[in-house]
Amino acid sequence: MDSSPITGPKTTYCELVVYVGRCHADGLPAGRFPAALTDPYSVKRMSDARKTIERYLIPTQRWGLIIDYHSLVSSNAEADRLALYILKRVPSAMEVLEPHQCIHGKIIFSRKIRFPGCSEKDVETIVKMLKESGHVPNEFLLEAERVRTLYRSEDRVREKIRELEEEIDSIWRAALKFYSTPS
Repeated sequence: MDSSPITGPKTTYCELVVYVGRCHADGLPAGRFPAALTDPYSVKRMSDARKTIERYLIPTQRWGLIIDYHSLVSSNAEADRLALYILKRVPSAMEVLEPHQCIHGKIIFSRKIRFPGCSEKDVETIVKMLKESGHVPNEFLLEAERVRTLYRSEDRVREKIRELEEEIDSIWRAALKFYSTPS
């Protein structure tokens, strides 16, 4: 058996993890959603999960949506605005809803923006574009609020906020994940 590595052209892309959330499963059976499975049952189950998630992203249905991991956004409305900005600026970008598992009557999923053809050398360009959106990451806002309540001196608060502003790029970078797969 040949154990040499696969060579040839690679497909590169990066994903911006906007948030990880959950919504009602609406009767979908429990279990993981492995992307590699191609049997009809798994394909239909994945399709049903995506349709259910999409339904809960509609503004009138958001009562069933919970955002768990939210370093970038505090609400689905913010996620919508950020996604709209990115999709207008980068025509090749696409929104991805990635179901992970269904457990206790909830579908756990990631909402991402995928940038085809991007690699780690493009990180600064992507971060610059994200900052130009005018969106301030939720992690920054939460930390700034903590600083305001922690320090009594306005000068100290301003100093700490300036330090935080220098770290905003690292929040955006942490939300970017890079991938390279064989074509």
